[in-house]
Amino acid sequence: MDRFAIFSVAASILCLASCGEGGHDYGYSIKGHADCLKDGDPVYISFMADGGDGYVNDTAVVSGGSFVFEGKKKTPEIAYVSYRGMTGISGFIVEPGNIRIDISEGKVTGVKGTENNAIYREYESSRPVREYYDYVAGVRRGIIKDIDTARLMGLYDSFMDESMDFMKENAENPAGTALLKYLFYNLSVAQVDTILDLVPDETKISDVLIKRIKYMNDTKKKTDVGARFVDFKLKDLEGNAVRLSDYAGKGSPVLIDFWASWCVYCIKEMPDIKKLYDKYKDRNFEIVGVSLDNDHDAWENSVRKHEMDWPQMSDLEGWACEAAKLYGIESIPHTVLIDADGKIAARGMSVAELDRILSEMLD
Repeated sequence: MDRFAIFSVAASILCLASCGEGGHDYGYSIKGHADCLKDGDPVYISFMADGGDGYVNDTAVVSGGSFVFEGKKKTPEIAYVSYRGMTGISGFIVEPGNIRIDISEGKVTGVKGTENNAIYREYESSRPVREYYDYVAGVRRGIIKDIDTARLMGLYDSFMDESMDFMKENAENPAGTALLKYLFYNLSVAQVDTILDLVPDETKISDVLIKRIKYMNDTKKKTDVGARFVDFKLKDLEGNAVRLSDYAGKGSPVLIDFWASWCVYCIKEMPDIKKLYDKYKDRNFEIVGVSLDNDHDAWENSVRKHEMDWPQMSDLEGWACEAAKLYGIESIPHTVLIDADGKIAARGMSVAELDRILSEMLD
């Protein structure tokens, strides 16, 4: 799992919900104060649009140390502001009402105006959240050059534990559901179920994205660890129809690698995937690449360039890929390991974790 992935939600999947559903739009006003910025400096804001239909990205210009964002919103979402030279990571909840934020020392240091932001501020001020955000910010700004993987994973685990506690304690208010919408794809099926069970029925009906999360989670249950693999039919690079069952369920473990030529993280991980393949290919192990590309040439060129010497499949429908929908894929790269008996043994594992599992499987 990419420990930085929480900052890039795969809204292209969640946006399948219609943003025309739900209640009325209500106005919000975000007034910011930043002594650290000069007149004319731009400040940016980004948050998920209602229903997950992409992102709202807006820009305000500083004047006299102040700036203003205004717009309309149906449901509360977590928003992030940024500007050139910003050193930290801090969020707040954008929702109907008047919100005041203060920026200093490269971070959002204060949020006032709504009850939900008061609740969310306590969460962001907690030690596990602050330590994780500060470490990630340090890596992104190049201050931390040698990443301590063990420390990062430890901080991430503590951050997720704190986040789970917060969502469970606040599932009945928008502060908790806003965080659920933001962290959904980092959670297991069981974790999402735990939180959704606590969310009021009214919210499950009125919040389009919460409804979409429930649908996606129910889909993932069908292909969760322990379930038998779900078959699908796509085409190979030559245009021939091929099925997952041509490889899986035949007495050998098979790894489905969901990727795309345009996915930077996928390509970055590919050398490690290739090493894994070369290590186990002579021990009855196979990889099946499922590309979420739209362009055949881009797909084929990437396969050749990165020497992916294993079967490839795609329907060239991008995020609408039938296989991706069947397996509830919200972000890539994503791997699904099927054991020799055709049951799903693991999902979303790192290459190192897959190496360990395969070593035990094929021992």
